[in-house]
Amino acid sequence: MKSIMTKENNIDITILEELNRFIQQAESVLIVAHIDPDGDSLGSLLAMTSFLKEIGKDVYPIITDEIPQKYSFLKGIDEIPDKYDENELKIDTAILLECPNQNRINGPAKYILDNCKIINIDHHRDNKIKGDFNWVDSSKSSVGEMLYEYFEYIDFQLSKEIAEYLYVAILTDTGRFRFTSTSSRTLQVASRLIDFGADPRKITDMIYYEMEPAAIVLTGKVLNSVEYMYDNKLCIMTLNRKMVADSGSKKSDAEGLVDFTMFGKGVKIGVFLKEVNDHQTKVSFRSKNDLDVAEIASKYGGGGHKNAAGCSIDLSLSETKEKLIKTFEELLG
Repeated sequence: MKSIMTKENNIDITILEELNRFIQQAESVLIVAHIDPDGDSLGSLLAMTSFLKEIGKDVYPIITDEIPQKYSFLKGIDEIPDKYDENELKIDTAILLECPNQNRINGPAKYILDNCKIINIDHHRDNKIKGDFNWVDSSKSSVGEMLYEYFEYIDFQLSKEIAEYLYVAILTDTGRFRFTSTSSRTLQVASRLIDFGADPRKITDMIYYEMEPAAIVLTGKVLNSVEYMYDNKLCIMTLNRKMVADSGSKKSDAEGLVDFTMFGKGVKIGVFLKEVNDHQTKVSFRSKNDLDVAEIASKYGGGGHKNAAGCSIDLSLSETKEKLIKTFEELLG
């Protein structure tokens, strides 16, 4: 396998060698998924956790935010702690998965002390983390795909569970293999994960077609908020706290709803606004072709990919909406 690495996936082997060196030297490892976890961060965290346990490391995965119900079928996900005793936790290495900046790490940062080695693995082009080892590759569809490349390089035999975790990561971060980040190599990797035991029908059904009734009610409320502007080039949908309460759902049930903003004919940019409180709004952006929403998100302290990005704005829901409409006027008006 090692002899064909650069031909198939265009990765410098020295990167994989260096990653392996850091992992082999580690003894006690904290694994961090970003806030508002999605399929890539969760699947990658579970895959790395299983791998490190199998090779004899002391492993401390952590997820501090609510986990979307759609991922509850993943084995072991309900066993991931949301905190540790700072006085008892002794780690020498922290692995940050898909955490492009300090804000996306949030709470777990307190466990990472100055003498801790940091392994930073991400596919966001705007990653600002300065770790002891940094593997940032925006050409890859997902961190899940990147981890597969590492596992293949070291000839690690994937279990069915790890194959499932990685398939979830890739499936969700490619929008079911629809986004432009989906390469021929991405499909090769997905095929190999199926060979290792990942069941594409089961995984797709559990994530996209087994929604809780409350989540469907919430989806309906969000769809009812739809607004089209600038000759239907801009679509805005909103989620406020009342919608969550009235539907009996959880805020994590809104994960992925931003994709509905791009379903309309002629839409170039989609915006999904999520009310945090009276003075803060989370924003998710989607776009088509060469419209770079990561650049827009960066103006508000966020970031992401060219066609999928996000940020948090310290304004009310209505004020955020008004501000963004003006932002897009010059671009789409």
